[in-house]
Amino acid sequence: MQLLSGAWADLGYASASEGDYAAVRFLAFWTRDEDQIERLLRASGLVRTKYDQPGYLSRTLTRALALGGPVYSGKGENE
Repeated sequence: MQLLSGAWADLGYASASEGDYAAVRFLAFWTRDEDQIERLLRASGLVRTKYDQPGYLSRTLTRALALGGPVYSGKGENE
């Protein structure tokens, strides 16, 4: 995914923080495990020193995950 490579500006996001939020929303489809999402973000091209500011990632994760949405179940539509 282009966003996880760090290309938030190329994709039309106004700020890196908006890119972070969008990445969490994308990753939330695959997992709702906050620790796993944080690990994936820290391994992505989006990572920056702001991630180490107290509360930044936890607030972003909480806001994004609170929206809910579909979650991958591992099964196709016909299964």
